[in-house]
Amino acid sequence: MNNFLQQGIAAAKAGDKAKAFQLLSRAAQDSSTAEQAWLWLSGVVSTDGERLFCLGNVLRINPNNPHAKPAATMLRQKGVFPSAPTPPAVVQPPAPVTPRPIAVPQSSPQPAASIAQVQDDAVAWLGSLATEHGAKPVVVAPDENEMTAHFKYAALELANNKPPMFIVKELTNRGLQSEVASRIVNETQSLLKKARGEKHKKRMTRGALWTIAGLVLTCGSYLFASDGGSYVLCWGAIIFGLIDFFVGLIGWVSSQ
Repeated sequence: MNNFLQQGIAAAKAGDKAKAFQLLSRAAQDSSTAEQAWLWLSGVVSTDGERLFCLGNVLRINPNNPHAKPAATMLRQKGVFPSAPTPPAVVQPPAPVTPRPIAVPQSSPQPAASIAQVQDDAVAWLGSLATEHGAKPVVVAPDENEMTAHFKYAALELANNKPPMFIVKELTNRGLQSEVASRIVNETQSLLKKARGEKHKKRMTRGALWTIAGLVLTCGSYLFASDGGSYVLCWGAIIFGLIDFFVGLIGWVSSQ
C-alpha cells in the first residue's frame, strides 16, 4: 500500500490533521489509493462543504462506495455545497515531556493493511468525528430490492388500516434500523395520502364537467326552442355531476 496513505492514516488517528492532510493529498494523486485517501480526507477537513467535496471525489472513483454515498446524501439534504478543501491550521503541540527510557522488544514487521481494513478504519474514524460534533450517525439503507419490498409491505399494511407504529415494529423485526423503518412508513403514508387526494380531485373535475355540460345543453336547447316548443332538460348529467363533484370535494378535504 502507498506509504503516503499509511502515514496519512496514522497522522489522522494521532490527531495531526495538518500532516494528515498533506500526506493524504499526495496519496489521492495515486490511482491505486485515491479512493481511500479521499475517504480519509473527508474526516480531516474542517467544514461540511470540504467534506462533501472529498466524498464527491470518492464517488467519482467508485459511485457505489457504501460509506461515501449515504454520507454525501446526508450533507446534500442539509443544503451543503461542495467547496475545495484547504489545509487545516497547524496546532502547536504542548512542550514535550522527556520520557523515561524503556526497553523496546524487537518484533517482526507487521504486514501492510488491506484495502478493506483501511476502509473499515476510515468509517470508524468518520463515525467518531460525527459523534464528536454532535451529528447523527449515517444510516446505511438496505439495497434497492430490499427497500422496494419494505415499501410494498408498508403500503399494503397501511391500506389494511394497520397502525403505523405496528408497521414500524414489524419492519424493525425484519432487520431494519428504527430510523429507516419510520422513514419508510412516513414516506408511504405521504404517497398514499397524495394518491387519494389526486383520486378525489379527478372525481371533482369529472363531476364539474358533467354538471357544466348538462347546464350548457339545457340552456342552449331552451334558447333555441321556438315559442311553445320543447327543449331538452339534461337533469341526469346535472344531478349526477353535482353528486360526483361534492363526493370528490368531501373526500379531497378529508385527505388533506
